[in-house]
Amino acid sequence: MGGLEFVINLGDLQIIENSRSSPSRFTQGVLIGPMFKAGKIRNLGRIYWLGASFRPGSSPVSFLGAPIRELTNTIATFADLWGNSGQILVNQCLRARNCTTDLIALLDHYFLNKLSSDNSDGPVDLVLQAIVTNRGQVKIEDLIRETGLSRCQFARRFKQRVGLTPKQFSRLERMRYTLHRFFHEPYENLAELALECGYYDQAHFNREFRSFTGFSPSISKQQTSDLGQLLLAPFSARENTPESRGGNSYVS
Repeated sequence: MGGLEFVINLGDLQIIENSRSSPSRFTQGVLIGPMFKAGKIRNLGRIYWLGASFRPGSSPVSFLGAPIRELTNTIATFADLWGNSGQILVNQCLRARNCTTDLIALLDHYFLNKLSSDNSDGPVDLVLQAIVTNRGQVKIEDLIRETGLSRCQFARRFKQRVGLTPKQFSRLERMRYTLHRFFHEPYENLAELALECGYYDQAHFNREFRSFTGFSPSISKQQTSDLGQLLLAPFSARENTPESRGGNSYVS
């Protein structure tokens, strides 16, 4: 999604693999930073996750305890980020695992108490909105020119705020929209879908698809579960607007 994902595992053990660290046991709360490379979760039992997702650029440094650019393609535990208070939240959720209302209330209370500082940045907000509205099919240089900042100035501020470069986020947003159409809408062939979503040709689309998901389109279509589709493309095309991309809580 390009934002941050806070997930608590209330079910059985899972193994998380990503490009920047060795496989880790997913037995508690973890932060999944802005991801630009495919990762894998090995399911070893019953899946029961509680999570909150934050739209790109919405989390101030004071909330995270670390610059967001250091969390790109990274997975960190709640204990790493917030020490004892993070583990207390995990324990509270484990005790309330049978009541969805209580679980959502616990997340709301914990995160709202931390989201106390303003994290707005006018030029970055405008470019983020343009990329999302246009589903990644934008000319980054034209957008930067409209902000009045130099390319280097804007790139530094964007990465400090989002954790990705403008080009990376644009590619990610285009693929996220494409994945929704890939899984949920009819199309004649992949080449047609690729062109409609802004790719040069099917070969370009295939490379991007494999880079972001770790699989070829044909294998992904056959093997991706309903849960996998939710994780890859959590919002519908209709919901893919700046107004709808605030923080969201979910239970899987």
